[in-house]
Amino acid sequence: MISTVLRAVEDGCRQVVLVAAGLDSRAFRLGLPKDATVFELDQAAVLDFKQAVLDEHEVVPTCKPGTGCRSISGTPGRPSFAGRRVRWDAPDDLDR
Repeated sequence: MISTVLRAVEDGCRQVVLVAAGLDSRAFRLGLPKDATVFELDQAAVLDFKQAVLDEHEVVPTCKPGTGCRSISGTPGRPSFAGRRVRWDAPDDLDR
């Protein structure tokens, strides 16, 4: 999968979606360009834990983190991707 992502980015792809991202660290170790965006989807608790660990160690990705919906299942106060249609060409629509 890593070679597929890198090849796509070399060909101009600027959005990567990691479904069930867990503690995956591709956004931090692949050296993706600054204009690429990585959307990580998983349960809110998993992503919150991961972010706490990254913050504690002052780790930042080389690319932009995706914004908006991050939880697959949805939690109070956090929207969900489940059953939604998303315009991937307009990432600002993710949080509407």
